[in-house]
Amino acid sequence: MFERLNQIEKKYEELTQALASPEIISDSAKYQKTAKAHSELIEVAEKYREYKDLQQGTVCS
Repeated sequence: MFERLNQIEKKYEELTQALASPEIISDSAKYQKTAKAHSELIEVAEKYREYKDLQQGTVCS
């Protein structure tokens, strides 16, 4: 399960970087496709990051 979550987080990061890419920005079809994929992953990626932050907080305590 965590391997899959790591993959989702990595893909989310890739899409975030792609959205800032001039190549993607200049092509509206690519931008829309990338933005849609990004929006589909944002909730899971953010919740997984929250989980990891909480895990690190409990380990440090």
